[in-house]
Amino acid sequence: MQFRFFLAAVLLAVPGAAQQAFTEVDGLLSVEAEHFSGRQPSTFPQYTQVHTWEPVLGRGGSGDGYMESVPDERGEDGVGPGVPEGTDGARLDYPIWINQPGRYFIWVRGRSRGGESNGLHVGIDGSLGGGQAISGFFPQNQWTWESRRRIGSAASVQILQPGPHTLNAWNRDDGFKLDKIVLTTDLAFLPTGTGPEESLMNVGSLVISPAVLPGATELQPYEVQLTTDSGSAPLSWRIEGTPPPGLTIDGPTGVLSGTPTERGTYAFVVRVDDSGGETGSRVYELTVLAAPLQIVSQSPAPPATLGQSYSFQIEVIGGEPPYTYFQLRTYPPGLSLSNATGLVSGVLTEAGQFAFAVLVNDSKNGFADRTFALTVVGEPLSITTPPRLANAAVGGNYAVALTASGGAPPYAWEAVSALPEGFALTPDGMLTAAPTRFLGEVTFTLAVTDAVGQAAQRQFALAVLAPLTSVTAAGFHEGPVAPVSIVSGFGLNIAPGIAGADERPLPTELLGRRIDVIDSSGARRPARLFFLSPEQVNFLMPTFLFAGPGVVEILDEDDAIVASGPIEIQPVAPQLFVSTPDGIVAGFGLRVLADGTQVVEELVELLSDGTLGPKPLRALEEGEQRFLVVFGTGLRGYDDPPTATFDGVAIPVVAAQAQGEFDGLDQVNLGPFSLLPGVTTGELILEFAEGPTEPVFVPLAP
Repeated sequence: MQFRFFLAAVLLAVPGAAQQAFTEVDGLLSVEAEHFSGRQPSTFPQYTQVHTWEPVLGRGGSGDGYMESVPDERGEDGVGPGVPEGTDGARLDYPIWINQPGRYFIWVRGRSRGGESNGLHVGIDGSLGGGQAISGFFPQNQWTWESRRRIGSAASVQILQPGPHTLNAWNRDDGFKLDKIVLTTDLAFLPTGTGPEESLMNVGSLVISPAVLPGATELQPYEVQLTTDSGSAPLSWRIEGTPPPGLTIDGPTGVLSGTPTERGTYAFVVRVDDSGGETGSRVYELTVLAAPLQIVSQSPAPPATLGQSYSFQIEVIGGEPPYTYFQLRTYPPGLSLSNATGLVSGVLTEAGQFAFAVLVNDSKNGFADRTFALTVVGEPLSITTPPRLANAAVGGNYAVALTASGGAPPYAWEAVSALPEGFALTPDGMLTAAPTRFLGEVTFTLAVTDAVGQAAQRQFALAVLAPLTSVTAAGFHEGPVAPVSIVSGFGLNIAPGIAGADERPLPTELLGRRIDVIDSSGARRPARLFFLSPEQVNFLMPTFLFAGPGVVEILDEDDAIVASGPIEIQPVAPQLFVSTPDGIVAGFGLRVLADGTQVVEELVELLSDGTLGPKPLRALEEGEQRFLVVFGTGLRGYDDPPTATFDGVAIPVVAAQAQGEFDGLDQVNLGPFSLLPGVTTGELILEFAEGPTEPVFVPLAP
């Protein structure tokens, strides 16, 4: 308590310290009587002498001393000239800070010498209220706690606003000794002994929060944000005195943080200054508790090598030294534990995975234990991932987990040579990539190192290919394709430019690129090319292919794979071409007049914006017939003749065969058929044993 009084004296002497306040925390405020900030003599008119409160230091009381009401004007009979029943007695002032407004019950630790020296008044901000005439203090001539007024009710004050207030004490009876005043919101509170510790003080115009710091634990991270209720930014925080070793305050932010390294109770001052010259400070006491006894060494223990010397120190914190170490379970062959030092040491005589446990006791019978895994290396470190890695695709995500065996895990991977463009390697052996362009075949060397420094390396190879998606060119519908059908393949950077075939028969190579189709038997056959660009290729499927899953590969002049993708092959995979985005079928109508004359009817026409739009077929005249010729691909290999429906009504299929003039193009002749009343767009579907075509449409006049 002497140290706290010293700090209070220092704070009172701070230049510009406009405000000092004992701070209420969680509904409790405690003030030592001798730590007053001001006092006034009595103005009670019946006194014949000047009455005041005088400090008596170093002789009893709960703190540095106590305050006594003097002089004592009572006569032989113990009766004096009268007692002040209001605020005209000698007064003591104590600045306080209230965080939690409400009703506070008053407890006073005092000492009386007789029936006429047994009371005082306590109030707030110069007003008595319910703190008038606190009396009793029996037995006499002993320090005792009292909270009752002469009228029998509990003494209390109502504090309506948070913030600064003044706690007042007025003398009532001569000779009364005042040691401590406690305010509490708890009606059931009952002080004993010297009562609660004196509340800490905040000094200055800037009030620092919190009023009390949370406790800390030795060797455990600690962080508290200190704040002030006002002040102009920027703020500057600092500590004066000796905080727990390991804790510091951040000047600009007021964060008190660190890891305390020594247990004990520390008192120090935190100060804050703002840019306007205002200042504030608060005395803090922070108790750092001893850390619980614990083993901080982590499992697994460092790996060992067969036949070589090994040592591993068990590290312990907390508790009360000295420590004693005990061996639990069977230790790996060749190892033992020192009971005095906690050193695990020896020469390993057997390779493999082991576990051992340590129990540590401190001088106060605290204990902690931990089990450790230990790898004893016998086999040399080696890379088990095959040298040929899976191929990567442009535009795709690539990931391969590399593996190793032997040595002493954990393993750390690194690249010995430069990785291919777009590739990355993590220390735990994950090779990833998101290639953005075709690289072809690439090679690189990787190395792995174990926990004891053994290393191994290997050269790896893979191809970075452009992915290829192949679909029928008739409507670009996903699904199977047929031999001698027209197919479109889509990818990224599959060709260096744009080229189209201008010769018959179709070429097998454009711009140094060619296509092979590999069927389900593994047979590889070349495809003929219509068109090639960096993102699309149109090609003619080879004639002789086995049904089932296959692969399409684009190769360069050196036979390196540029792009590759799956394809499903079946003998018949019918689809019809369309001329417009809304599905108008590619073909034409054939109108036969009554005299036998044939008139070709176009199904689309060129619009003013340069696009193609539907050109409806008009109704037939009497004696006329209409046939429909449409074009598709993948349908010529059928065994069972197809059927057709037009808006759900069957129409005759006259012929379904190769068109004859253009490679891969098939033609279907339908009719005769009539227009349906009220229909403006008729839906056409061809049905084959292998499945139907996707619906296409024929424009009709209303």
